[in-house]
Amino acid sequence: NASGAITGVNPFTFDLNYQRKLQGFSAELQQIFKTDQSTIIGGARYQWAEVDTFARLDRLGTAFPPVFSTPPANQNVSPDLDRFSVYGYHYYQLTEKLMSYFGASAETQRYPENTEIPPVSSNEKTKAQVSPKFGLRYRPLDQTTLRAAYSKSLGGVFFDQSIRLEPTQMAGFVNAYRSILPESAAGILPGAEQDIAGMAWDQQLGPKTFLTLSGQWLHSDGARSLGTFDFSSLPANLANTPQSLDYEERSLLLSFNRLIDPWFFAGANYRLSYASLDTTLNRIPTTVLPTGNAQRDATLNQIQMFAGIQHPSGFFARAEGVYNRQSHEGTIRPANESLWQWNLWAGYRFWQRRAEMSAGILNISDQDYQLHPIHYYNELPRERTFTARFRLSF
Repeated sequence: NASGAITGVNPFTFDLNYQRKLQGFSAELQQIFKTDQSTIIGGARYQWAEVDTFARLDRLGTAFPPVFSTPPANQNVSPDLDRFSVYGYHYYQLTEKLMSYFGASAETQRYPENTEIPPVSSNEKTKAQVSPKFGLRYRPLDQTTLRAAYSKSLGGVFFDQSIRLEPTQMAGFVNAYRSILPESAAGILPGAEQDIAGMAWDQQLGPKTFLTLSGQWLHSDGARSLGTFDFSSLPANLANTPQSLDYEERSLLLSFNRLIDPWFFAGANYRLSYASLDTTLNRIPTTVLPTGNAQRDATLNQIQMFAGIQHPSGFFARAEGVYNRQSHEGTIRPANESLWQWNLWAGYRFWQRRAEMSAGILNISDQDYQLHPIHYYNELPRERTFTARFRLSF
């Protein structure tokens, strides 16, 4: 209306023609200093990319009412991505049994406002953050290790968090993600603020049995722009509206591994995770669009059992069963899901593992699934699949 308040939201269907080309580079300089008790790592990284995006929206069928231009949107935009980071890490052996990890990074990032959800935008946004990181590794007994870590980080947009020399772990916990929020569930959330914390107990039970119990907390929040149309004048103008997203995942992992003899091994993993995603359209009242603010929650139980053989001659084989059970709350669809999948493969490793060839059958029972991507999980085949691989290592 005249005061700028949104009084109505109407959905429209469009035909989309979308293309994107990204050209970029990354340069990083790092120095490592080592003594008997400590390791110091320092460095700086600069990354740049040009994101050429073409997006055209066309109305399907007879366009009525005639409130859009023809076509409604026909855009070529080329915003830039710039990211500059400086960082330092110090790993110090405090005592024979206690190791400390400290680090920090300072980053500035300039990224496209919206090249994902048409109508797109040529505007750019800027984000800066200082991210502390620390961890501890303690061995009270020869066969017992306790680990803990916490870190903050600034999420990436495209390739900027994936290409780096900067350390990506603290005390065995990953401290750098391009996106903690699964992109299959909500798309890209550029410049998200990330918090990562974890604790673990590693125990060796005799010479051939290993047990790990760990818990982890992942949190990500940020804002992005969604393409919209403004009908305050006709034909409708290209516009955008801000959306806030808040994601959290808490998980517990129990892992058991056993060497049966020099050739055979077996093990099992159980992972329980709870994930929640809150989305808010900041400028659109819920009285106008009740679904604009949504909360999604889900719990995922995962079991993995495996056994295999690894012969000194180079032959190896492995059989695996994977179980997933997901229960949903909030507005998540589809309904709750549970399934088993079975995999089998074998292969041969050449001298010094310079080469490896393998073949296998995945999802032997030909079981499809409808797991919601709000959780992180390894992508599963949706039908019986034959796989073959040949790998060289230099």
